[in-house]
Amino acid sequence: MQAWGGAVATPGWVPLGRGGPPHQKRNTRFSEIDLKTGLHAAAATISLEKTLTVCSLYLPPNSPVSKLSLAELFEQLPKPFLVLGHFNAYSPAWGNFRRDGRGRMLEEFTAENDFIILNSGEQTFVHSAYQTLYCRRMFLGCPQ
Repeated sequence: MQAWGGAVATPGWVPLGRGGPPHQKRNTRFSEIDLKTGLHAAAATISLEKTLTVCSLYLPPNSPVSKLSLAELFEQLPKPFLVLGHFNAYSPAWGNFRRDGRGRMLEEFTAENDFIILNSGEQTFVHSAYQTLYCRRMFLGCPQ
C-alpha cells in the first residue's frame, strides 16, 4: 500500500515522519516518539504555538490488554498528551449504552491516573447487520 509521500506502509498504518496528509502545514514541527510497547500504537510530539503529544492506539477486540501495558505506554508520552483510538471497549463513560469488561478496566485506568475522557457521547460506529449504534473510539487527555 502506498502511504503519503510514496512510503510503503502496512494497510491502515501511515509511517510518521514520512510525508503527511495534504492539509498538514509545512511549518508544523513534529518528532516521532520511539515507543517500546507490544500495543498497536504510534505517537509524535507536535509543536505549534504549544507542544502537544498525540498518540494513536488500536486495541484489537480479541487481544488481551492490561492496565500495566497501558501504563507502560502512557509513561512514555510527554505531557500534555492526547490518546485517540479504537479501543474496542464499551462504557457509558464515553457514549455506549452498555459496559463490558474492557470498558470497566479502562474506566478504572482513567480514574486511577487522572486522565480526562474527551468523548462527547456521540456514537461513532453503526453495526451493519443490526443497525445499532456504538461508540468504540475513545479520546483521552492528560494535562500538564
